[in-house]
Amino acid sequence: MESDAHDQDAQRIGALIARQFASLNWSPGTVGDWQAFANDYLPGAVLYPASRPPKSQTVDAFVQR
Repeated sequence: MESDAHDQDAQRIGALIARQFASLNWSPGTVGDWQAFANDYLPGAVLYPASRPPKSQTVDAFVQR
């Protein structure tokens, strides 16, 4: 039973990662799916972009940037 729960968790995590990469996948003439990106975060979540110095941002501020 514990293995099944672990497998389900691993599948959910894999799906989340795939969804995030898909939402940020764009090509010339198209933009990322920012709504899909934002939907995976809880209200009040903060992100830390790679820019320096590290500074927390809301999901909305991250998307606007």
